[in-house]
Amino acid sequence: MKVIKYNLCSIVTKVIGVDEELEPQTTTVTEEILMPVMLEWSEAHEEIAKREAHNGEYTIEDDGVEPTPAEKIAELKKQLSATDYKVIKCAESQLLGQEMPYDVAALHADRQAIRDEINCLEQEK
Repeated sequence: MKVIKYNLCSIVTKVIGVDEELEPQTTTVTEEILMPVMLEWSEAHEEIAKREAHNGEYTIEDDGVEPTPAEKIAELKKQLSATDYKVIKCAESQLLGQEMPYDVAALHADRQAIRDEINCLEQEK
């Protein structure tokens, strides 16, 4: 499974008081604290990493953990859902007698391959 890793930088300002009898002053100290962040990769999480990562630096890595069949199925269903709007636009275009906005044969083949993979994974459970 792919993960995104980056450091989130927090700036902490500390006010350090000095014993008022000896020296009635305070000192302000500012320091950066880097906190490691690891998120499961998605486009949305990558956008977050781009905004939050210290110096804009982040990595996308394979965490070495093989997703379970249920996790794979969930990811494949997300992929199907992400293309539902294309099917709807094609259906609307056909109803209106307009040119198809997408290559319907390729769209169907891609979505069918995803459904076939889901079916295989569901049989393995």
